[in-house]
Amino acid sequence: MKFGICTSIDNLETAAKLGFDYAELAVTAVHGMTEEQMIVLENSPIPLESFNVLFPGDFQLITGEDEPIQQYLDEAFSRIRRIGGRLVVFGSGGARRIPEGVTYREAFRRLMHVARMIGDAAKAYGLEVAIEPLRYGETNVINTMSEGAALAAAADHENVGLLADSYHVWSNKEPVTRIEVIKDFKHIHICSSDRKTLREEELPLYREFIGELKKAGYSGRISVECGFNDFEKEAAQALGILHQLDE
Repeated sequence: MKFGICTSIDNLETAAKLGFDYAELAVTAVHGMTEEQMIVLENSPIPLESFNVLFPGDFQLITGEDEPIQQYLDEAFSRIRRIGGRLVVFGSGGARRIPEGVTYREAFRRLMHVARMIGDAAKAYGLEVAIEPLRYGETNVINTMSEGAALAAAADHENVGLLADSYHVWSNKEPVTRIEVIKDFKHIHICSSDRKTLREEELPLYREFIGELKKAGYSGRISVECGFNDFEKEAAQALGILHQLDE
């Protein structure tokens, strides 16, 4: 497995020094960067392989038109490919939230169409996409791994797959055993049960999560995604635990 960390441009040197395999930035942040910032990322001390937060929260995916979505994807994906990106996470709970007056059936069919649009754009730029199920407090559609797997299957696009995030799985009380049933994951996020860095007292919880991934045959990227008070200290702690779990 490869271990990465979700962070900002300010922490790339530290992440590299600690020994992470890659860093994961936000698509929305890269989309809004200046040319000078892009040049900095082109010379990043650590590979920039994956990217999260695909759309801004105020983006309208369910009721919006295709043209602005396509334009945004082209702009964002060209930048991500320029700096070596390989995978994009489609979470964006606010952007995909079902508005009042729209049925789940209508919203799901629209999200299926949007997922295919994202998949087509990703293929054009040599990227892959992982749909991220989010906890119930963050959005009202595609909350569980099972729902995410259903959307990925309905989209039926070779460049579109699924992500499992330990925090959202635990928050929704979804059985981690669903991982082995679903099997087909493109990317993973992990943190503590309260969205902080990994810690020793929760080792059994992480071991169960990683164990299910191994049963499912997963051997790809795992990104630490959590809040930090002391980035260097807490990121090092998380990486140490991940290496311990991978032994």
